[in-house]
Amino acid sequence: MKTIAKFLAGTSLLALAAPALAQEETVTVSASRIQAEGFVAPTPVTAISQDRLQERAPSNLPDALNQLPQFRGSTSNSQSTTWNANSALAGNYLNLRNMGFTRSLILLDGVRVPATTFTGAVDINTLPQMLVERVDVVTGGASAAWGSDAVVGVVNFVLNKKFEGVRTTAQGGISSHGDGSSYKVTAAGGTFFDGGRGHIEGSIEHYWVDGIHNINKRQNGGDQVNNIGGRTVASPAYTFFNTRYRQLSNGGTIWAPNNPALQFQQFQPDGSIKPLDRGQDLIIPGKLTAQGGPWYVDQNYQSGGSGGYFGGSSLTSRLRTEQFFLRGDYDLTDRLRVHVQVNGAEAANKYRMRYDDRFPATANGIRIPTDNAYLQPSIVALMGSATFLEVGRTGNDIPQYVPRAITQSGQFNAGFDGEVGVFGNDWHWAVNYVYGAALFRTHVNETNNERFYHAIDAVRVTSANVGSSGQALGSIVCRVTLTDPTRLPGCVPMNILGAGSPSAAAIAYTRGDAGYSAYNSTQIIQGTVSGTLFDLPAGPLSFTAGGENRFTSLNQKSNSDPAKAPLINYTGNLTVPRNAQGQAIALISNFTNLGVGKGTQTVNEGFVELLIPVVKDLPLVQNFELNPAARYTEYATSGAVTTWKMGANWQVYDDLRLRATLSRDIAAPTLYQLYAGLQTRTSNTLDPHIYISYPTQPANININTVVEEGGNPLLTPEKSAMWVAGAVYSPSFLPGFTVSADYYHINIKDAIGASSILQQMLDCEASNGLAPICSQTIRPLPFSDRSVNNVLTKSILKNFNQARQYAEGVDFEMAYRFPVADILDGMDGNLELHGYASLATAAGIQTTPNLPVQILNNVGRDAQFRSQFEVIYSDDVLTTRIGMRNTGDTNRAQMRAPNNGFYANYFNEPDRWYTDVTV
Repeated sequence: MKTIAKFLAGTSLLALAAPALAQEETVTVSASRIQAEGFVAPTPVTAISQDRLQERAPSNLPDALNQLPQFRGSTSNSQSTTWNANSALAGNYLNLRNMGFTRSLILLDGVRVPATTFTGAVDINTLPQMLVERVDVVTGGASAAWGSDAVVGVVNFVLNKKFEGVRTTAQGGISSHGDGSSYKVTAAGGTFFDGGRGHIEGSIEHYWVDGIHNINKRQNGGDQVNNIGGRTVASPAYTFFNTRYRQLSNGGTIWAPNNPALQFQQFQPDGSIKPLDRGQDLIIPGKLTAQGGPWYVDQNYQSGGSGGYFGGSSLTSRLRTEQFFLRGDYDLTDRLRVHVQVNGAEAANKYRMRYDDRFPATANGIRIPTDNAYLQPSIVALMGSATFLEVGRTGNDIPQYVPRAITQSGQFNAGFDGEVGVFGNDWHWAVNYVYGAALFRTHVNETNNERFYHAIDAVRVTSANVGSSGQALGSIVCRVTLTDPTRLPGCVPMNILGAGSPSAAAIAYTRGDAGYSAYNSTQIIQGTVSGTLFDLPAGPLSFTAGGENRFTSLNQKSNSDPAKAPLINYTGNLTVPRNAQGQAIALISNFTNLGVGKGTQTVNEGFVELLIPVVKDLPLVQNFELNPAARYTEYATSGAVTTWKMGANWQVYDDLRLRATLSRDIAAPTLYQLYAGLQTRTSNTLDPHIYISYPTQPANININTVVEEGGNPLLTPEKSAMWVAGAVYSPSFLPGFTVSADYYHINIKDAIGASSILQQMLDCEASNGLAPICSQTIRPLPFSDRSVNNVLTKSILKNFNQARQYAEGVDFEMAYRFPVADILDGMDGNLELHGYASLATAAGIQTTPNLPVQILNNVGRDAQFRSQFEVIYSDDVLTTRIGMRNTGDTNRAQMRAPNNGFYANYFNEPDRWYTDVTV
């Protein structure tokens, strides 16, 4: 893909805002609840001011954060969208170390941000960005200090609560291809009143980006890339470009493996058939287990030709965000303050999804009976004793699906804080009440299957079938109009045999709204107290303690609940796909099928954290301190769990500090993981249980199957053991320079997740059909049958506490600030150099004890090494930044290790470097 070169112009109007904190000033960061400064924090933390983030990506703060190497696998509107509207991740969702959106805790000024989607994730687009002073990224286990879900780390958006003046900004941009245009308008203001005792501030923000909706304008945009092969050690899968499905075509392809006269015949616009242009065969090298031969030809795919493919989707989504924020605080006395703040946001996404594609002999397939009004007699003659044709079709002549996702969220925070004298010291205390709610809605105007299957079951009216319907003889009607006129009044017959055959009236009749909504609410009451207990020989013993009560609820509604699909009446319909027992297996909608879910969770927590100076002023021990913390958490659903950490800071001498943290962290199951209703989708997958014979070699069959997912109320919190060890070096001979390196290791046990379809099947195959997981792989016939009649019809993927997931690596950070006059006499201003790098040395997951560890490191887009470097010049008038960042390459031997249950030679993605210039 070509680099999208955006011109982003940012203009400050009436710049009366307070300046950003200078680099040499003290910055308190949120590595723990006990205050520490910058690089001296006991747990690694990266603190970046809002100005520096805006210089990285003027579009929004999360896009800038995602440039940091520690963030891997994040989702944003500037990345490719999903092809399935069942996904809730339409927005900006941060992912630390590619370990999941809900394993990092998102905070706004130290307070947990309520989830904005039913998955439990937080859309960062909904946070007030204009008044964010800085963002602290804690990349170590922090559950004991900050609460559950901080397994991988914490991202804390810290507000500037003393903003004074007015700031407005306006910016716009467009890609070099003439698309992806965007603009942003913001305003913020703040003032003190009553002699400085009170302060009020607020902001409003509007952001819009059009997205990129014509993927064919990008390099390789029209290609479909597939990973095809035996998925075995002896014969790994291989990557092929410009691939097409032989079972599909625009207009329809006949799937009849036992009828050579009809197999791979493609319907033409006039209803006739001709052989599918089969392009080039895909030659799969390698000796195939149980198949023999040094190679074979895969008959399910081809390169080029007229086979079907998934094209035309948006490369990036359209996004519109509206935000407002208002905060007021007042000093009731010199030692007592009160504050109230409220913020609200709306984030709307829109993108082009796929077309109405239908795989033959699957849950969304098509059957054309011999009496179909549009089926030519010459084709019927070739069918022999068959009563219907299986047809695969890509509906390029039917309007593309365009999902719309809207998140509306709001948060209210009110509280008191102050100081009180205890043991001769001032202790700080705070009490907060937080209420947050978010409504997520998705709507797609797509195919309603009940109407579709009755519409394509079209017949001619004859004297034998007219009955009392009153239809004219010879006219074409829906069969249901003749057999049960009151079931679907107004049914419009549809011709799908040939490209362009469906009429506008039939298309309009078969379309319908498929949507769902999820309402999340969170109520928090929390209190903290911190101060100094007493003095030790090496310094004061500091502590913080607190408690929290949290109540969360989820209420999800859907008009496409797959649990209701069996209630649809298909009696007498001859086109709907059916199982071996003759039951209709079609879903309510072709793609969007999400069930209802409802549940609540009550959490009670209490914690204590200490900073213990142990010894100081000894040779090679200028200072040594311990930072222990413990938290007791009680869940209404799964009981109590204890988390803890032990941190250590060792100042060896002025220039060198060593630090280490060992922690036990938890991530609780989300309400959706516990209580989600049935979610159903279709998926194209390999079925290793079935072999089909072709003229060359036998091969595994590729199928399109139903996938069911749902909640599991028996889930328990996942537990993580993490340790971090590193060093911070600030050489006295180079003032202003600091560099750090930290090693991390995360090992999550009882990780919450679900196996993939293929993993479940391989697990079942390894047990010869005896493993308990085989009950979640539904076939019409006994396991011993390996014929094409026993293909997988349904895969049930339930969340459960998996075996384990792990990650380890090293993070590097460098900062250097000095006056330009140090190198150029008489030159004003300062020069800053920053560097960030992350080397992932290992990452993997083992979904069940019966399956091998899947290597995730350096797989797909999760490159092993990523970095970012920047040079910033600033004076009283001008700030100029030049930044360079790389994506990392994936051209390493680990790519051939087992991933997602099969072996593959992945396409090796080269390293890409991007240069940004901001003035």
